[in-house]
Amino acid sequence: MSPGKSAPAVRGAIYSWLREKGEVKIGAETSPEAIKARFGITPTRFWHTIEALRRDRELVVEGGRIRFLEPHERW
Repeated sequence: MSPGKSAPAVRGAIYSWLREKGEVKIGAETSPEAIKARFGITPTRFWHTIEALRRDRELVVEGGRIRFLEPHERW
């Protein structure tokens, strides 16, 4: 992922990655360098995308982990 990617492309890439992994250990303690190395975007852009996915009930952020929510868990 490059910084020049559109917001939908970034969202789609993060969504697909989380769907594949199920749950990942990424939280406030994760270094900005690790986020940038993994996703190729700034930590600010990463967390804004995570927040948008959380608002849409696609995932949950809890205890230093991000967990993908299956469709039956969302409502």
